[in-house]
This record gives sequence, structure tokens and C-alpha cells, in this order.
Amino acid sequence: MYIKVICVGKLKHKPFKELVEKYMIQLNKWNVSIVEVKESRVKDIDRRIAEDEESVLKALPEGHIRIVMDAVGDEFSSKKFAQYLGRVRNFEGGKICFVIGGPYGFSEEFKDKFDKRVSFGKMTFTHEFVRVLLLEQIYRAFAILSGKRYDY
Repeated sequence: MYIKVICVGKLKHKPFKELVEKYMIQLNKWNVSIVEVKESRVKDIDRRIAEDEESVLKALPEGHIRIVMDAVGDEFSSKKFAQYLGRVRNFEGGKICFVIGGPYGFSEEFKDKFDKRVSFGKMTFTHEFVRVLLLEQIYRAFAILSGKRYDY
């Protein structure tokens, strides 16, 4: 399985950096990578979002299922998320790309270009926190798929 996580911007806060490093070490045997695209610094919000979208489009790999993290996307339990990744691994080529927007997110038109939208719930989280949550859930999904306990 090949999982790519494309993120707009770099992590700025040390606790998030440390958690991401921890999860990436735990995920090193499962072909998980993170690509950070440069976050636009334009003051006009609409132009800023458009520039971030353009950077993401350039980084999107071919042949991957493309998922955008979105507050109004599909919600999964950890078990259901693991089952979804298992189906991708077994039946859909095993290539998946998650995309996490920057502080201002993405336009609806941009999000419509993806195969799926996934949400961690109705609450709004920072893009840095979503990165940590996503890596944690990917790690948990691999534990579930490997038959290990995941509820600790």
C-alpha cells in the first residue's frame, strides 16, 4: 500500500511536529509519506486559496485514490476507516492520497475534484491538528488490519 499525505504549509508548533515524527516512525514500514506544499502568503483570501489549490494540484500523484479532508465529508469509525483502507489496499491498486488544506481550506469547486471527502467530525480543527489525527488513524487502521488491538 502507498499512502501519500499532501499538506498545505509546514508545521509551526513543536508539539505537532513531535507527534508527526512519532507517527511517521511507527508508519515507516507501510510506505506512508508526507509532502508539504508551500502555503500562499497573499493577503487576499480568495487568491490565497486559489494559489494553495494550484500547489496541491501540481503535487497530486497519478493513479491514486484522492481524498480531501473536509469538515462536511464522510465520517468513519476507526474500524470502518481500516476496512476502507483495506479495500483500497486489496482491490483498488493500494494507492491513496489524502490532502489537508491550509488555514483557509479549499473552495467547493476544488473539493469536487476529489474521489472522496473525509471528516473527523463536525467540529473545526486546525490543519496541523488534522495532520496528527490523520496519521494516528492511519496507524490505528494498520494495527486493525494486522489483527492487533487498536482500542488502547
